[in-house]
Amino acid sequence: MATLRFNYGTMGSGKSTLALQINHNLTSRGLAGLLLTKLDRDGGQVTSRLGVSTPAIEMAPDLNLFDLAVARMPLQFIVCDEAQFCTIQQCDQLALIVDELHVDVYAFGLIQISKDCCLMARDDYSKLLINALRCKLKHAVGVGHVQLITRV
Repeated sequence: MATLRFNYGTMGSGKSTLALQINHNLTSRGLAGLLLTKLDRDGGQVTSRLGVSTPAIEMAPDLNLFDLAVARMPLQFIVCDEAQFCTIQQCDQLALIVDELHVDVYAFGLIQISKDCCLMARDDYSKLLINALRCKLKHAVGVGHVQLITRV
């Protein structure tokens, strides 16, 4: 059964490095996959601040990811870096790739948390993540559009 995994973090938390590691590990095992990115700092590749990079397919706003996956079958995985910049349709297409084509998708994106989060209790942080998930389930896409719960 294929799964869609979304890994998120703040800027500089190692998301692109992890995306590159997963892509490397899967391809070195002989699995066929795609590496996708959007608006990477160097364009047309996934780059890490550690200096590692790999060529990738740039996701233009009109690129249909499902059609791309069908054209490249057989695939076992897709690694999608900078997923926060995908269109709503592209997010739906990634889910369709998992459901219809049975291809694992590893998506990596930015979550923006203000400096006030360090004042949050653990329960409040859990509420923040739950609110972010509810927002995602309603297909809201955006960076920084998550309501923060702060302690007074």
